[in-house]
Amino acid sequence: MLEQMMSERTMTQGGGSWVACIVVALAFLGAGPFSDAAGFSLVEHSDERTILLVMSGAVVFGLGLVFIRTLIRLIQTMTGLLARTAGRPSFGAVLTLIISGTVCILASLATEFYGVRSVRITSSGTGGVVSVQVPFMLTVLAVLTFLAGVALVAVGVWGSIHPGTPQVTAQVGALGTGRQ
Repeated sequence: MLEQMMSERTMTQGGGSWVACIVVALAFLGAGPFSDAAGFSLVEHSDERTILLVMSGAVVFGLGLVFIRTLIRLIQTMTGLLARTAGRPSFGAVLTLIISGTVCILASLATEFYGVRSVRITSSGTGGVVSVQVPFMLTVLAVLTFLAGVALVAVGVWGSIHPGTPQVTAQVGALGTGRQ
């Protein structure tokens, strides 16, 4: 079912709209941090700053589109490989995958928490506006760590499910004892 949802046909027949929504949201949210990381925050004039911010949004949009498309292709490849695999990993390997994935997910949260603790705080004079910025690469690292953790947990859960294993059901006889 997941393979059908992620198929190329689904992506071209209206399923790509969610990709566009994600990439547009990523461009809006990432334009500011990207422009600051590129050093555009030093520009004083608001017109130039606006143009640079729009250009940063376009760059983030392009990079996000390439990243999301690559991620979709990777997921398609992985689901195809896992669907054709007859064997499953052992219980110890499955448990290791799930625990490692959980540690990665928690590490991504800890990375963001650490980033908030060591932020650069800037104030704009007497107006009382305070800006808190987490370093851009720290956020990228947290997102990549989260995605790796989700992938590990997903493969671990896949390994713990045994398709083709017949379900054990008892046939209940006339007296309800299970004997025939």
